[in-house]
Amino acid sequence: MYLSNRHPKVVCSNRVVAISTLARRQLSWMLITLLLVVGGSFQPARAHHPHDVVTQIKLSPSYSHDHTIYTVVHGNLLKSVDQGNHWKRLVKGLDTLAPFSSLTLDQTDGKFLAVGTHGDGIFLSDDQGEGWRQANNGLDTLDIGLVYSLPSTPQVMLAAGAEGGLFRSPDRGQNWFSVAERGRLFLALEEANGTVWAGDQTGQLLRSSDGGQNWQSLFKIANAPITAIAANNKVVYVGTASKGLFRIDPETLDRLDVNKGLEDPQIQDVKILPGDSRGVIISSRVQGVSISLDGGETWTDYPHGLKKDKQADELETHHFSEIAVSDNFIADKTLYLAGFNGLYKSVQSGQRWQEINSLDPGVVVAMDISPSYAEDDTLALTSYVGKILISHDRGETWQLTMKGAEVPRLNGSFEPSYQDPRQFFDIAFSPDYANDKTLLTTSIGAKVLRSTNRAKSWSLHTLNQEAQGLTLLFSPNFSADKTLYIGSQAGILFRSVDGGKTFEAITKLPWQRDHDSPSLAISPGFAEDRTLYTVAKAGIYKSTDAGETWQPTTESSPISLAKNLHIELSPDYSRDQTLFVSSYSGLFKTTDAGKSWQSVAIAPPEQTGSVRTFLDGVALSPNYAEDGTVMVSVRGKGLYKSTNKGVSFTPIGDASLAFSRMGNVPGAGRPIVFSPNYANDNTIFGFGAADTSVYRSTDGGETWEILATPDVEPPVDVSRMTKVAIAAELYQNEIFQLLLAAILSIAAYIAVGFW
Repeated sequence: MYLSNRHPKVVCSNRVVAISTLARRQLSWMLITLLLVVGGSFQPARAHHPHDVVTQIKLSPSYSHDHTIYTVVHGNLLKSVDQGNHWKRLVKGLDTLAPFSSLTLDQTDGKFLAVGTHGDGIFLSDDQGEGWRQANNGLDTLDIGLVYSLPSTPQVMLAAGAEGGLFRSPDRGQNWFSVAERGRLFLALEEANGTVWAGDQTGQLLRSSDGGQNWQSLFKIANAPITAIAANNKVVYVGTASKGLFRIDPETLDRLDVNKGLEDPQIQDVKILPGDSRGVIISSRVQGVSISLDGGETWTDYPHGLKKDKQADELETHHFSEIAVSDNFIADKTLYLAGFNGLYKSVQSGQRWQEINSLDPGVVVAMDISPSYAEDDTLALTSYVGKILISHDRGETWQLTMKGAEVPRLNGSFEPSYQDPRQFFDIAFSPDYANDKTLLTTSIGAKVLRSTNRAKSWSLHTLNQEAQGLTLLFSPNFSADKTLYIGSQAGILFRSVDGGKTFEAITKLPWQRDHDSPSLAISPGFAEDRTLYTVAKAGIYKSTDAGETWQPTTESSPISLAKNLHIELSPDYSRDQTLFVSSYSGLFKTTDAGKSWQSVAIAPPEQTGSVRTFLDGVALSPNYAEDGTVMVSVRGKGLYKSTNKGVSFTPIGDASLAFSRMGNVPGAGRPIVFSPNYANDNTIFGFGAADTSVYRSTDGGETWEILATPDVEPPVDVSRMTKVAIAAELYQNEIFQLLLAAILSIAAYIAVGFW
């Protein structure tokens, strides 16, 4: 009887012990995980997308003295005068949408440059890239694959069509003459000692002894396109796309395959090393850099510091491309290498490489001004990668504000990520910021960051559908209706009615605009008219029911086919029904709320044909009803301003400054922003530099000053306490389950104790 009476209790006790043991084990594992997170060093991958693809790298012929470098990065032409530490974006006169294909500069004083484009011909500069002009007279194609200035006679230039043909200019690009049949596609050009060497798509090597006027076809190097040539008076090296490198005697034309030891036969560039008659360096598509000091008989690979990226393979493009050699290489041992992942520099003759900034991760992609700017002097901006910055003194100084925007929090994991999740698209202040202290920013991965304490910290919110290119729009009545919208590159429109805590997808507009940012605009009288405008497939769409349904307003207008559309509503829209839309097809205006549209001329009638209006942005004065001020940024031409509501415009400011989102860099910001107090302070801000700078004018745009933001890296690692807090957020469900199990175990144990 004794055993029988005690047996149930023993069984229950064993179960409780088992439950308690399991709970303790689970809790122990959780604690170990948390300790590893807290104690470990979290280092996410530094890669960001899209990558800083460098396709061209050229050094000044006096690089060792003037330290000048030119690059084409992400389709943007940049210049550095301090060995690549800082970069300037070259824009004046480059009024083109066509991608840059090739860059060349004269090898005498380095002042003259030429750049070829895929679709707009050739642009020339006589002042080291500060100003440019088109030079297409005589060309029968504007799709240029290669431009080349002859080192011995820099007034002579050659240009190859991207689909065939070769043109020669005897007067530095003023006039061009065809010198080869249209069917031959030239891919490489090099001059040495008065002889010009060329290679074509079929692997044929050609030679000219009269500066490119007449050509002799020599022989086929290999059954592969010729991609690079290097030559001097003793040797010619010819690189091919898939058959490696060949060495040729320029006198006898004897050729030798010099590929022994080369793992990658996909040659991208070849250079003869100065000071060593047998030294040669190559870059290959995948392997990187290889050097030979015996004329190609043997090779050594030097990948130290070079990075390959899986996305290059996915896109089926090269990892590494052009090499540039210092004019004083024997002494300074300096080389540069262009790559898919960025720009590399070596001061050890190519044996070791270091990645250097080309397109700064701090490039501004969006900025906004506090609606109470007159009182609080506050601005905020976001960068391409890594930074949210705020200024409380009109842009004089800036502070990083990343609390709540840490990498593991945005990743949703402490695991290293392929790309940095701190890629931001837009930032905006609440219209009632003075009272609610609220501003929002958007980032990659359908993430929204919200601050209600003047950007001291951020809370993370994730949209319920995957969307990119997120554009913010607050209701002007936000203090009462708590409504804001988010547009996306997928055409999905999200709405929040609780101040940004939660969002709901309310509609999906037709979208065929690639990676254009979805500009949004809202009526100042939204509380009454419920009117919104946005961009989608057929151009400008309008809603009069707070975004529930939409109607196209530009289906039969040129706007429907235009790219880079940006909408600006008149602050007096309720009365004047006026909108402006900037685009790569010009400026458009409606004064009847979108029922009809008119094209607006930026240049005077007599100059209309000479000023192409590829617009990068438009902004209206907050006092538009009284001052009639409209400002536009014209690619390659700078700022134009109207003070009569767009009837006429005049150029203002400095045309060498770029007011636009950086080309091919994701972002949704407006590059020109008026102070809300413009009537009194005449202040305008803008962005578009190749670094972290912003522009400020206090005289209505006539003159501009450059304001530097902090050149500091945002923190990657976080404190232990922050790690604990993030871990608690990321693992809150698991922690809750463990605590519940523990509580149930304890409750069961106590209950058993009373049996």
